[in-house]
Amino acid sequence: MNFREVANKDQLLKKITQELDKSPEFRLYTRLAFVRIALAGLPVEVLATLSGKSKSSINLWIRLFTESGTEALQLHQGKLPKLCTSQMEQIRYDFNHVPSDFGYSKKRLDRGAAQRAYFKDVQSVPPSQAVPEDVGGIQKKGVDA
Repeated sequence: MNFREVANKDQLLKKITQELDKSPEFRLYTRLAFVRIALAGLPVEVLATLSGKSKSSINLWIRLFTESGTEALQLHQGKLPKLCTSQMEQIRYDFNHVPSDFGYSKKRLDRGAAQRAYFKDVQSVPPSQAVPEDVGGIQKKGVDA
């Protein structure tokens, strides 16, 4: 094969990829092409090297296409969320209310203490990881110190 030597090859490849990724149509066709090549037998590691994408991204594209078809590749933008929509809505709702709405004696908590207290109340936490009832100097109503 005839390979061309270019001084700043990695920078040029990155710039080309960034320009091409601006187009939603190009992203879809690229994903379809890589899924096609992977299904034909080329290892995902090689595809990741060629595309500049991660192996996990390419594996995700393959899974999305095989499970849901072309539309799933077109709709997918980045990593899948770890929480479902209703969980995110519940967290947004809870954080838009004052702590006294949830049984705390003060109206304001520092963000870290509020998060620890929220997750202690909402989720089941093993006793070894439990947050003490007196979080950041704020006690929950009805709890004796």
